[in-house]
Amino acid sequence: MLIHQYKRKHPRKLSLIQRIDFAKLLNPSTQLIRRIRWIATLMVILGAVLWFRNLFVNPAHWPIDEISIQGNLNYVTESTLREVIHRYSQTNLYQLDDVNLENELEALAWVKDVKLRKSWPSSLIIYVEEHKAVAYWGEQQLLDQYGEVFDGKLPEGRADFPQLYSPENKGREMGERYLQVLRWLKEVPLQLVSLQEDARGSWVISFDEGLLVKIGVHDQEKRLRRFVAAYQVFLSKQLDKINVVDLRYTNGFAVEWK
Repeated sequence: MLIHQYKRKHPRKLSLIQRIDFAKLLNPSTQLIRRIRWIATLMVILGAVLWFRNLFVNPAHWPIDEISIQGNLNYVTESTLREVIHRYSQTNLYQLDDVNLENELEALAWVKDVKLRKSWPSSLIIYVEEHKAVAYWGEQQLLDQYGEVFDGKLPEGRADFPQLYSPENKGREMGERYLQVLRWLKEVPLQLVSLQEDARGSWVISFDEGLLVKIGVHDQEKRLRRFVAAYQVFLSKQLDKINVVDLRYTNGFAVEWK
């Protein structure tokens, strides 16, 4: 009896590349799973951002329901401020056009500076600083303590401010000149009420007694020293008869009598 012997066949070994590919088919890679998770997370975050953005973009959500105006207000009224604020506040804090609101409030007479502070979710605080007037500027405007010219009107009967003016709007410089002239005239017992400069840079001052003094463009201090000396000697005795003293001379001055 013939017995056939069969050799036992061993399983064919797969190459390294084949084994790796086969593993990929059976199990997704870790890198792919991480990528899917990252995309899913990003979509969730993006959806949340869009939801919140839509929530704030809609003015009906959390509208501004409280507006507080703070500051020491003497000349600008709260009703005037609120009239401007109302045009901007029919929305929420996110949509508020705060830049234009500040600019329009600062354009009001007497308003020097405005700052806004948002108190979430629905309150607005507005800080208002007024100009502090120290002099009249020409016939229609005022000058504040920083030398800034601004629009505004003082109450009737407020005549204790000097009147300054220069066509070049040199507010700070004219304020400093006024104080300088006061020092030069400290020995003259008259109240200086006006200092004005024309387009050529020529100075003119006036006193409460109605006396007008033309100083000119050059040597203002020297000329005023001359005026002080003349006032002490004889001008003071005839003040009620003088209209104008013209100091625009090299070695003297002229008097225009009433």
